[in-house]
Order: sequence, then C-alpha cells, then structure tokens
Amino acid sequence: MEVAGDDGFAGDGKQTASKWGNQSRSYQLLPTFLGDLTGQVYPSPSLPLIPQISSLAWYTTVIPLMIVLSITAVKDAVDDLGRHQNDKKVNNRSVLLLANGRMEEDKWMNVQVGDIIKLKNNQPVTADILLLSSSEPYSLTYIETAELDGETNLKVKQGISVTSNLGDDLELLSAFDGEVRCDLPNNKLDKFTGILTYKSGNYVLDQDKLLLRGCTIRNTDWCCGLVVYTGPDTKLMQNSGKCTWKRTHIDHLMNVLVLWSEKVDFSYNKLADPNFSFYDKTLVEAVKKEDRWAHLFFLSLSLCHTVMSEEKVEGELVYQAQSPDEGALVTAARNFGFVFHSRTSETITVVEMGVTRVYQLLAILDFSNVRKRMTVIIRTPEDRLMLFCKGADTIICELLHSSCRALSDVTMEHLDEFATEGLRTLMVAYRELDDAFFQTWRQKHSEASLCLEDREHKLSVVYEEIEKDLMLLGATAVEDKLQDGVPETIITLNKAKIKLWALTGDKQETAVNVAYSCNIFENKMDGVFVVEGKNYEEVWKELRSARAKMKPESLLESDPVNIYLTRNREMPFVIPEEVPNGNYGLVINGYSLACVIEGNLELELLRVACMCKGVICCRTTPLQKAQVVELVKKYKKVVTLAIGDGANDVNMIKVAHIGVAISGLEGMQAMLNSDFAFSQFRYLQRLLLIHGRWSYNRMCKFLSYFFYKNFAFTLVHFWYAFFNGFSAQTVYDTWFITFYNLVYTSLPVLGLSLFDQDVDEKWILCFPELYETGQHNLYFNKKKFMRCLLHGIYTSFILFFVPMGTLHNSERSDGKDIADFQSFSLVVQTSLMWVVTLQVWPVVAGVRGLGVARNILNQPQIWLSIILSTALCVIPATGYRFLKPLFFPLSVDKVFDRIHHCMKHPVPPPMPTKLKQESPRRSAYAFSHIQGFGALITSGKTMKPRPI
Repeated sequence: MEVAGDDGFAGDGKQTASKWGNQSRSYQLLPTFLGDLTGQVYPSPSLPLIPQISSLAWYTTVIPLMIVLSITAVKDAVDDLGRHQNDKKVNNRSVLLLANGRMEEDKWMNVQVGDIIKLKNNQPVTADILLLSSSEPYSLTYIETAELDGETNLKVKQGISVTSNLGDDLELLSAFDGEVRCDLPNNKLDKFTGILTYKSGNYVLDQDKLLLRGCTIRNTDWCCGLVVYTGPDTKLMQNSGKCTWKRTHIDHLMNVLVLWSEKVDFSYNKLADPNFSFYDKTLVEAVKKEDRWAHLFFLSLSLCHTVMSEEKVEGELVYQAQSPDEGALVTAARNFGFVFHSRTSETITVVEMGVTRVYQLLAILDFSNVRKRMTVIIRTPEDRLMLFCKGADTIICELLHSSCRALSDVTMEHLDEFATEGLRTLMVAYRELDDAFFQTWRQKHSEASLCLEDREHKLSVVYEEIEKDLMLLGATAVEDKLQDGVPETIITLNKAKIKLWALTGDKQETAVNVAYSCNIFENKMDGVFVVEGKNYEEVWKELRSARAKMKPESLLESDPVNIYLTRNREMPFVIPEEVPNGNYGLVINGYSLACVIEGNLELELLRVACMCKGVICCRTTPLQKAQVVELVKKYKKVVTLAIGDGANDVNMIKVAHIGVAISGLEGMQAMLNSDFAFSQFRYLQRLLLIHGRWSYNRMCKFLSYFFYKNFAFTLVHFWYAFFNGFSAQTVYDTWFITFYNLVYTSLPVLGLSLFDQDVDEKWILCFPELYETGQHNLYFNKKKFMRCLLHGIYTSFILFFVPMGTLHNSERSDGKDIADFQSFSLVVQTSLMWVVTLQVWPVVAGVRGLGVARNILNQPQIWLSIILSTALCVIPATGYRFLKPLFFPLSVDKVFDRIHHCMKHPVPPPMPTKLKQESPRRSAYAFSHIQGFGALITSGKTMKPRPI
C-alpha cells in the first residue's frame, strides 16, 4: 500500500509520517522541570558567586538557592513522570495490525503509514485511517467524536464502494495494492481531499471516508482501514498545542523588577431502562388504563425518530441517537411501555405494553434547521395510514387543525412554564391519511426528490402539502442537563466583572440555547449579533454593522480608539476598553471565524466581542479555540482562563494563562493538561473568588514583605559604606546572612502564606466585587514596589544610624568600651529582626555572636536602641495602613465598609429559590441532529436485516 502527500509519492512501500511513528508525546526529551529551573535560575543574581568581586562566602547564596531549586525540581519531576506514564499507556495500547497475511496484535506506537488495521466496537481509532470496509452494510461505520468536537451524538462514516467487498477477509486485505494521494498533514478537521488509485481506477476521497484519531467506534462490530496519517501528523495532534511554562503577571513583574417525591415503579415493563427516573404517577396510570391519547403520544415518540438500536444481550437495548433530544424521548417512551426495538429500511418494530408490533415505514420527512420538525408516515398492522410529526412548538402550532385551538392554548401555557425553567420544548402531533391522497402525494414526493434544480425548495412545498391539519397529542420538555449551580455561578462571575465566552463544537442553535440556559446570554439584551458570513466581505460587513449599533461613533476616524490603533499599528499594543450603548451578545461560527483569522480581521472581531456581555463561538475546531484565546492574550491586557472537559479542549487549556479541567465523560486528556481540575463547574467560583483572591492577597503581602525586609537588610550596607571607605565589608555575621531568608524570616511569611484570610469566604461570595483587586493588580504593582523601596530605605537608615548614635563613645556600667564592630553588628541584627518579625530570635546574633550577646544585651542603652529603632520603623507603617482607607479609599475599601455594616446589622438570609428565566420562549428541537440521516435510513444502508 502506498500513501503520498500532494507533492507526490517519495518511494515504494510504507512511509512513516514522522520519526516518532504513531507515538504520542506530551513531554519533551529534555525534562520539563529542567526548563522550569532554567527559567527560575535565569533572573537570579549571580554576582555574589564571583569571589573576585564579592566579599561574601559562596555558600551564603548557593545553599538557599539549592534548597529552593531542589524542592521545585522534585515537584516538576513528579509532574513529568505522570505525563510520561500517561503517554506510555497510550502508546502501548493494542491494535489489530495486518502483517504476514494475518491480523496480529501490536502496539499503537508501531503503526505506520500504509498499514491496514482492524478496529472493533467501542475501540478508539489509532490513527487517521481511510475506511475500507466494515461489518455494516455499504461499509457504514458509526463513530463518536467527543475528543474532537465535544459532541457525544452518533455520526456516520461510509467506506469507498470499491473496497466494501474486502470485508475482513485476510486474503483480500493482504492483496490490496491501492495507492492514496492526499493532502499533506494539516489541522482541518472537516477537510480531507485525496484520490485512491485501485484496480486501474481513480476514486475521489473526502472527509466522510476518513476516521480520525480521537474518534471511538460505536454500534459497529468491526471496521478495517488504511493508515494515512500517524503520530504528530494526525489531525488531532495537529490541533494540539505545545506545553508552555505559565507565569502570573506578578512573575513577569518580578522579572522586570528582579426536590424529593416517590419514584414511579416501572417494573410492569421488562424492557424499561433501569436508570430512568420519573415522579408523576398520573401519566403512568393513564398508560396502564389504555388511554387512547396517552398511547398515541408515546407511540409517536417510539416511531418518529432516527435512533438506531442494538441488543447485544437479550432484553438489554442500547440506543445510539443522532442527538441527545432524540435519545431522551425514545428512552422515555420505552419506559412507559412503548419500546422501540429495531428497524429496517422498510419497517419499525415496537414492543407495545409487552406486545410486539411491526409498522411499515413509508416515508421520513427529514429534519432541517429551516423546517425544525421531523415527520414519519407509517402503515399500522391494522392497515391504517398515519403521520406522526414532532418539532419546534412555534412551527407545529401553525400546522394544527382549527379544532385544536383550545388545547393548543393550554399547551402553550404549559410550555411557557417549561421555558422559564430553561427547558427545550417541542410539540407532538399526528394525522390519519387517506390512501388515495397518500399515493398521489407519494408520486409528487418522488418527482421532487429526482429534480436536479431547486430540489430543496420543491421538497419543502411537497412536505407542506401533507404536514397540515394535524391533531395535537402533547408536548415535551427536555433539560439540557446543566450541572448544578451553573447559571448561579455565571451570574456571580459576571458581578466580579469576569467576561465569559463559550467556545464549542456544537451547532449554532444548540450553543445559543445553552447560552440562554446558563445565563451567558440574557433575554433582556438589546440584541444578539450573529456572524455567519462565508467570505471576507460578508464577515467584515456583519462585524461593522454590529459595531455601528453598539457604538456608532467607533466607525468615525475621530474616534479615540481608531486614532490610537492607527498610530500603534506597527508595534505591540493593547486595544483600549470601549463602552457600548447597551447590553449585547455575539455569536460566530467556525467558518466565519476562519475568515476572521485568515483575513486579518482579528481587531475588528475583538473590538465587537469585547463590547459584548457574552460571546459564543460555535462549530469551532480545537485549534480555533486556542486561536481565540491567543487573540485575546495578544491584544487585551487581561488574564485568560480556559475551562473544558474533553480532549478537544486541551489546546485552549494549554494556551490560556490558567487551564481548568472538569472531570467528565470525555476522558482524562483535559485533566492531564490542566493547571486545576474538579468535577463541577460551580466550583469555579470558589477557585477564582475565594482561593484565587486569597492566593493573590497572600502573594502580594509576601512580595511586599520580601522586598521590604531585603531592602532594609541590604541597604544598611549603603550607609555603612560611608564609614568603611567603601571596602565592601559586611555589617552582618556571615551565617546570619546565610540564614536570614532561609530560617530567620521564613516562619512569619510562611504562616502568612498558609493561613491569611482577610475576608471570610461567605462574604466574598456575597460581594464578588472584592475580586477587582486582582484584576487591576491593586495590591502589588510598580507603584507598590517603589513604596517598598522607600520604606526599606527609611528602615535601613533608622537601623544603621540609631545603633550608630547609641554606641558612639558609649561605655558599659563597669567603664569598658562597647563601641566595637561585633557589638554594633549584633545591635543592628537584633533591631532588624525586631522590625521585620516583631520578635527576637534566640540565635539572632549568629554563631560567632553568642559571647558578644552576653556582654552587651545586659546594657540598658542597647535595649533602648533596639526599642527605639523598632518603634521608629513600625509606627509609620502602621499609621499609613490605618489612615489610607480613610483618606484615599479604593473601591474594595468601600465594599469592606458594607461588609462591616452587614456584620453589625445582620439581616435574615433570603429563602432559596430556583433561578428562572423571565423570558419569551425559545423553541428548540434536536439542534445537534444531522440533516439527511432520514434518507440514509430509508435507503437501507444503515442496517442489516434482523429476525423479528
């Protein structure tokens, strides 16, 4: 087998895609921890290590440095080991590889381009492979693409017709001698073009023939394929970013500076799903009493769908649905006694209350984003023609018979209640058909299906002829199944002035619906802009139109932002904040996003998006998610956080300043590449608002303390230099210098870093505005650094000259002179420790100063000097911290006042209520459903005949 890129085949036989074959690596050959250590050592001062210019012993710097770096090295080495073990586990997965005329079990990392491999049901796809054959008719293969686009609904791939007859016959597969010429490796998940030369013929290849690494085989016993891309050349790996060393803004600044009810029992139905829960007995009783309308309602749900069933073990049905809505509704019907059992291209088998009935499937009027409904026409075992239709309530209402008006009004009231809970609603209706009318309609439908021009419109007209005068059966409401607390969490984060953008692989309608459900979008918005242009010009016009509505003056040349961007176009710059004239949202799809990135429209998109309350990027690839994050990082002075739960989110998790993973059903890749991981989205508010804020406060206090104590410690030598002839002689004992940061001053800052909580967590969640301090770097910045420097200069001045004045010409009580260097050094050291730690350490003078301490610490003038130095250093700083909030308060200081008021005058907590959407209803049906699947079912290609 031969596989070549666009530049032609470079030789005979197999070609490996890269020197690593099909191996996966999330680590470098040089361990990550060595790179991290290099980054940490680089800004460290090295001058004290040069004996010719340093008056200090080498160990005063080396010992503390080696201890700190050793701890860091151990931590990073453990992380590296975890990555290595995970990669080893993936690379050593087994796969059936065709070799020497038989299928042999081999490791993933040994798979090469040109190999033929065999995959089984529920097995992940090893590499990007060209589908040759499968156990299903017409070489169809069902896959799940959760790791690629986050969608768990079923998708269908179909092999090449000329290779379908290969099956899993080892002799035929071994004799396969086709040649594939295709694209060079790229990151386009939805694009693949190639040509298969086989048996003297050329066959066109597209993405529908390619199984991508990251997919999982579902509902298919086996499939065989030709390996096209391996290892880093696969589209999944092409969409993966590099691991980067993430650093905070403070790190960069440092470098610059240095309901309960009884559950319904479904035991009467042996085929019920044991995981299904229902709490309303009224409907169950109606079904048991054989209520005609209840039976018709559930019969419609069991017939009107495109779900595939699988029964590996008798009585245990597994449904594979094109959309979550489909699966939920068919499962509901199953538990109420109307079990969809199996289907062929012409029949649907349903077990109704224990009785097996076979319905003849005459037509499927497929779903589309325009129709927003689906219809099936069936013939019952009693030879009755019936039409069942389900779809968006706003659409079905227009198709109902006039006699249903009263029932429709009541149903719409119920749907309004469902909508306030954020549920997705649809209506179910039916109609009995006359046989003569149906035969006439069927002829029209056949003619419209064969039209070469304007086929979609003609089919739509034909569909409308039969989808009318429907009788309403009922309505359903499907929950998007958001995790607990998601809407409330997003509201809290918005109060903290954190903007949320959703980057998803879902279809536009699904993404928008979820955005409303979780409060990224609000119904009281002044508008939601949809960017869906197919080329540069269309996208540019849509973005300009959105900006014209949000801020008309932003289109003028005199606009300050336009002037700023014009002047700074050639250099790195930050887009200033712009304030819109209302509350808006933005939706953009992946195709339009590609036009933005490739057409140099990034600034136009970013200006529009940053003025919106919420942004939805739908149908995006993993690479596009990362590109959006990079775009924000490049042009906005903000901190980005990416949160995801699947392998398709890994890229943006790596790129963002902070990567967070939610452990879910889509594997461990996101967790392994994240900085933080937890099980519920709602924990994000605790991570950011509580622990994030506490951590920021502690870090700022630590840095302020660190710089201050070292300025005070070091600058004493500046004053001393005027008295020692600038000889570089040190004031302190050598061992005191060694242990000053490592031991003497470490415990106070360690306690501060572990236990400091300036505000209780309940008040932080009540007042998310407290998070503003970190967003604007209010507690540590260049201004704060200069304040630490000035404070350190003042302290060093006091620490040097007060002891100097005290000891000058001073005598002991017995008349002996105490104005010697070691006595002076001891007093300065002791005063320094009092000032920076507010306590005297027993070994404050160092090993060689014990005798000196006994001689001078019993003199009153020495203690007077120490107390005076401490008072002169501590009192001004304490006064500043007390007076500053009174005369120069920050916004957070005002929040503290509100907290203090609440603590003095507590109010009873509000009664917990469920968050509701006060909104007009947004109808939505099966938005992740794929158009055209109905035609695939009726063609007979999706299934093998099954015994009834």
